[in-house]
Amino acid sequence: ELAAGNYLVRVVDQRNCTYEEEVVLDFTESAQILVELDDFLLYPNPTTGNFVIKLGFKQAQAFDLHIYNAMGQLVIRQTYDAVLETKIHQDLSALERGTYLLVVQNEAGKMSQRIILQ
Repeated sequence: ELAAGNYLVRVVDQRNCTYEEEVVLDFTESAQILVELDDFLLYPNPTTGNFVIKLGFKQAQAFDLHIYNAMGQLVIRQTYDAVLETKIHQDLSALERGTYLLVVQNEAGKMSQRIILQ
């Protein structure tokens, strides 16, 4: 498992063409957990694109929802204000198949869940 930090990713194809990009990983699954979160559900997972994120907090609060691709690049960012319970419908069908990381975070910490896009 990779630790948070800066990484140089190099891809070499069959014709020996090379592509390099610096990637910053600023999330880990062992991050400070949102203790105010009562309910955190993501379904269906794996998904073909459309899925639901169900969140319930002990008290209404603002939070950010981020989705990162496998390269650690932010592909979706949404901000919510004063939420107690919510169902968020997301559609990743326009993105490439693969593994994504959904992160729900606020001042208290963060929760993350892998999403498999088939």
